[in-house]
Amino acid sequence: MSQHWYAFFFALVNLAIIVLLNRYYLKVHRFFPFTIYADNEKMVGRNFFLSKKAIEIKYSEIKNISGGMFAGMPSRPVYLHGVNGSILIGFYARNNKFPKLFETILKNISEELYRELLQQIKKHHQK
Repeated sequence: MSQHWYAFFFALVNLAIIVLLNRYYLKVHRFFPFTIYADNEKMVGRNFFLSKKAIEIKYSEIKNISGGMFAGMPSRPVYLHGVNGSILIGFYARNNKFPKLFETILKNISEELYRELLQQIKKHHQK
């Protein structure tokens, strides 16, 4: 880098790419469990990437659902948000068991949130 001044520019570009990729993997590490159990009262996410933590979420704690089909991009992940807007858990819709999980979630969330989600889906499908 000391011989050519423009080598510093390439080093910055490489650093930016590394940071962006690491942000994605850190997000997966924090919010995406590999195992999800759901019943009519709560759902439990376990087996997070390189972690043995488990998160229990009661359906009454879910205040918003974003991403995926609600953002008009079905291949993107879906996030469940808590009371203060923070992400509680995330999962990909490409899983074979996603429709059953999502049906369980939609049956048990509040009526207000359910109606908001229907409006979001209608809005994105009309475009």
